[in-house]
Amino acid sequence: MTTKTGKQRTTKTGKPKAATPNREIQQLIETRLRELPEDAAKDFRELATLLGQETDESERAEIAKTISEFIFPESLRPWKPEDRAGDVRAARERVAGYRRQVGAAVKRQRLNLGLTQEALAQKAKLPQSHISRLEVGKHAPTFTTMQKLAKALDTTPSRLDPGFSD
Repeated sequence: MTTKTGKQRTTKTGKPKAATPNREIQQLIETRLRELPEDAAKDFRELATLLGQETDESERAEIAKTISEFIFPESLRPWKPEDRAGDVRAARERVAGYRRQVGAAVKRQRLNLGLTQEALAQKAKLPQSHISRLEVGKHAPTFTTMQKLAKALDTTPSRLDPGFSD
C-alpha cells in the first residue's frame, strides 16, 4: 500500500503494509462485482484504489461509504444517505433488524425440516450455541457460515439471506 505521494506504507517493524481483506468479505465483493455492469465495476475498482491511497480519514470514510453502495443492497445497508454522522442508533437498529430477519429465516427452514438446533449444528459442522445466537439475531452469519447453513438446510443462501447472491 502506498500514500498519495507514492511513499510505501510500513508497519512498526518496517515491513510493507498490505491490504488483506477477510477472505469471506473478498468473496462477497467478487460475487457482487461479477453482477455489476461493466461501467459500475470500473467505478468500483477506481474507488477501491483511491481508498487504499487516501490518508485523510474523513475522505476514506466517504470513499468506503460509496464502495458499500456497490456491495450491499440498499435494504441491507447499515446506514442510509440521510443518516447524520452522529446518528448511529438508526443504523444499528437496521443491522439488528437484518440479523433478526436472517435468523428467523434459518429457524423457519430448520423447523420446516423438523431439525433441532443440535441436529442442524451437526449437519452444518457448527456449534449449537452459534446456531442459537444466529436464530435470535445476536450474530449475523459469515459468508462461509451462510453456505454451510444453506447446504445443511437443503436450500440456497439467498433464501436465508436476501442480500446473498447464489
